[in-house]
Amino acid sequence: MNRKILDFLDQICGEKIAYIGRTSDMMWIGIGDIVEIMDQKGKLIERSRFALHVQCSWKIVNSQKKEIIVASSDFYFPQSTIDDEDFYVENFEWDIQGKNLFDKKAKEWFDTRSSININSYNINEYGDLQIIFSNNERLRIFVDSSDNTEAWRLFNVLSGKHLVFTGQGYQF
Repeated sequence: MNRKILDFLDQICGEKIAYIGRTSDMMWIGIGDIVEIMDQKGKLIERSRFALHVQCSWKIVNSQKKEIIVASSDFYFPQSTIDDEDFYVENFEWDIQGKNLFDKKAKEWFDTRSSININSYNINEYGDLQIIFSNNERLRIFVDSSDNTEAWRLFNVLSGKHLVFTGQGYQF
């Protein structure tokens, strides 16, 4: 793997997970200390030092329990089992914040751990990334396209430097 990529990813090792959430079907994870930055409108806002945006297949797993804790397809399903026989997944408004299974499970995952830090990571030549957390749970990201569609990006909000992976490689 390219040394430049490894050096950039090395910066998140030891950092704390600050928050997790989503915008539509893009998962985002805040990594590191909270810092103040200027938004596009000139307003001072708080963000984590690093942000990871994921728009491809991913899952957070507990390998010891052989459990998938939360995964990318959870965006498209309701938070609870549907007993209504008139319910159709096709009619479910998954994009409303707080309504889908991801919203519930991601919040539970984050809220029930006292502190989650990044211990290490593995990345392969296709950009598939595995982040190993301090509690031995893992985030596994799979680049799932062969075109130039963005799969995931990690960026430093202070320096503005971005590492972006697509199905055709990476760019800074």
